[in-house]
Amino acid sequence: MKLKNYLTLSTVAATSSIVIIVTVAILYLLQHTYHDGLKARGLELAAVVAHDPVVIDSVREKNQGIPQYVLQHYIENIRARTDASFIVVVDKNAIRLSHPDPLKVNKHFVGKDIFQVLKQGEEYSTIETGSLGKSNP
Repeated sequence: MKLKNYLTLSTVAATSSIVIIVTVAILYLLQHTYHDGLKARGLELAAVVAHDPVVIDSVREKNQGIPQYVLQHYIENIRARTDASFIVVVDKNAIRLSHPDPLKVNKHFVGKDIFQVLKQGEEYSTIETGSLGKSNP
């Protein structure tokens, strides 16, 4: 191989490698930033819903066995005004008080990731698969 061809091939290979590495790094950072943004918005929305007086009173009534809790329509109105795909509110026993599918209200929450919140009161975000499919943070 002539020196000119070798240098051309080496330059093209090095440039291509650098472009590929930089592209992969940028895509990784964009995906990471996107997921962090989703997580932050999800936690913020969860905090707003958790501190809503209507939600607090309804969950308290349900936890005390008072059957006068109606959250389905109220939560769906909040969901419709946000970019959330779904909002599910549960009682202390992980029984759904609201769900995008009204047939799933009063049914047990699907997934194990909620028990950390119910038992320990910790705030966190996960990507899990539940009755609505895979959720983002």
